Amino acid sequence: MSITFKPINSMQRVLYAIEPTFEEKRATALKRMKYALQIAMYTDAHSYNLTVEAEGKLKDVITVYEQLPAPVTTIPQNIDEYYETTSPALVPDALIKHEKPFDLPPRQYRAVSVIFDITDKVKAGEYETVFNLKNEKGEVVASCSHTLTVKDVKLPDTDLVLTNWMHYDCIAQKHKVKLFGEEFYKVFASYLKVYTECGYNMLLTPLFTPPLDTKIGSERQTAQLIDVIKLKNGYDFDFSKFDKFIKFAKRNGIKYFELSHLFTQWGGNACPKIELNVGKSNQERIFGWDVPSTDIRYQDFLTAFIPKLIERLKKLGIDKCSYFHLTDEPNDKHIEKYTELREFTKALIGDMPTMDAMSHYEYYEKGLVDVPVPEIDVYKPFKENGVYPLFVYNCCNPSWGNYSNRFLSMPLHRTRIIGAQLYQTGVQGYLHWGYNFYNARLSVCEIDPYRVTDANAGFPSGDGFIVYPIKGGATHSLRSVAGFEAFDDYRILKYAEKVLGKEKVDGMLKDYGLEGYNAYAHSAQAHFDFMQKVISVL
Repeated sequence: MSITFKPINSMQRVLYAIEPTFEEKRATALKRMKYALQIAMYTDAHSYNLTVEAEGKLKDVITVYEQLPAPVTTIPQNIDEYYETTSPALVPDALIKHEKPFDLPPRQYRAVSVIFDITDKVKAGEYETVFNLKNEKGEVVASCSHTLTVKDVKLPDTDLVLTNWMHYDCIAQKHKVKLFGEEFYKVFASYLKVYTECGYNMLLTPLFTPPLDTKIGSERQTAQLIDVIKLKNGYDFDFSKFDKFIKFAKRNGIKYFELSHLFTQWGGNACPKIELNVGKSNQERIFGWDVPSTDIRYQDFLTAFIPKLIERLKKLGIDKCSYFHLTDEPNDKHIEKYTELREFTKALIGDMPTMDAMSHYEYYEKGLVDVPVPEIDVYKPFKENGVYPLFVYNCCNPSWGNYSNRFLSMPLHRTRIIGAQLYQTGVQGYLHWGYNFYNARLSVCEIDPYRVTDANAGFPSGDGFIVYPIKGGATHSLRSVAGFEAFDDYRILKYAEKVLGKEKVDGMLKDYGLEGYNAYAHSAQAHFDFMQKVISVL
């Protein structure tokens, strides 16, 4: 039996019918970062019960993952030349920890992912790791090696605010647990672990059921942290669940909190779903699609609630790192309504900041938002006019013009490039809407993310989630790995700025050909060479 077995750079997705050519035999890394690699395999004969084992001084900081296939079924309508496939296809994506033998089919390229966790405890030096492919008898049937040099440089924490919206109903649905119950938190701990491993440090926090991606007139499963009690004259609020959630999130690495939207998506025309406590087990919905956002009943509710919420934020010590949302993605048709909602809300929250995904500079110019979050293809007016702080986002758009994104149909390099772009554009934060959206578009039903990657043809494949559910929690994907590598690239460039000066780093980026979010060399090799060059001078 002859098996091809070789190390491949993490940015080259190992497609089943195409021989991978970006072989990587050595690299340099820094402390306090993760380093990713792949081992590609190919055989003419069907091979069974194989295992991959690492040998070397770094073996204790290595995790090996098998790569599972994901269907690419929806490609965006508007595309450009930098796609890996523009037709339906099957590509590797989900990463499952390698804990039992696997089979290798004939005449296909397959790969495992290898992640090195380079902590402070790893001593500087040059480390060769040998990867052995063994059969069921424990015999080595193929091997390869990779050399990783670890420099005595500790990367600082990021100064970016990074968020990817967590969908709590999807956790409950997939794992059959009661939202915010004891079993939920056991699963949630895994989702948060993977979330922070991805580099994210801000968490969407559901005061009430987030009014996101919900068909008008319908409901998503209740995800409400605030218990509402009706009094004779007004309301009272129990923050016990909210307190537990915030403390748990902080213990698990979350530093910033974005409070769920106070008004519905696409213009803020209605109220989020809010339920009233009626006894121990009964709930009564008091607000939703049927109540206009400017209804005096809802205004009275917010007038009672928001001061109590701010008092609680201060008690928890998170008032300086929390942000309010009004409505997601308002457009130029909504400016009158948005103005009204902003004026009402701002009178209640005072100096606390609002942030919303929006792509119209005139909203900011009119003083309607404190932290605007424009799409990456329209960030320039905000940047050129000195907006600070400025976050950016991408989602199902832009899919054209070579802009960075994370669709399954795109090269992994196109996902990873966002880190250098965030540095070069000098923004303060980055947002994406879909960490674990396991629903069809508008949440009309659940989907199985291992079989459906496009929200039932609602979004480009891969847009809705970057992690997959496993027993007891979540696991990474090839795209989430490209994402945390991107955020590590940002940290490396930031550190290089301290060592070399900003002018020098900007010059290196210019020589690399990077400008904004869509001008860069369409080459994983070029990106690898550039980042290794930066690391070499630290």
